[in-house]
Amino acid sequence: MRVPVYDLVSNWAYMVIASLAWTLKVWFALTLPRAADRDDVLRMEFKQFLNVLIRVPCQVIKGGHRILLRLLGYTRCVRLLFASLGAVPRLNSG
Repeated sequence: MRVPVYDLVSNWAYMVIASLAWTLKVWFALTLPRAADRDDVLRMEFKQFLNVLIRVPCQVIKGGHRILLRLLGYTRCVRLLFASLGAVPRLNSG
């Protein structure tokens, strides 16, 4: 656990941001429908989570009053993104 500077306020802000990032990873995992996938994401280190699920190469296309994201590379974990997106309407319905 490294902190960027020796200033208390700066370190506090760094820890708050790190805590929010970790919480977003856990929330993403909890939206997955399959228990095995959920456990895999929960056990991932944050660096692996970034490389596998967040840093997905895509092309941003703007046009027709919409923004389209076209995936340029498919890995085995991209299906987890789609599974999580499928769970979002169920979360809104209560």
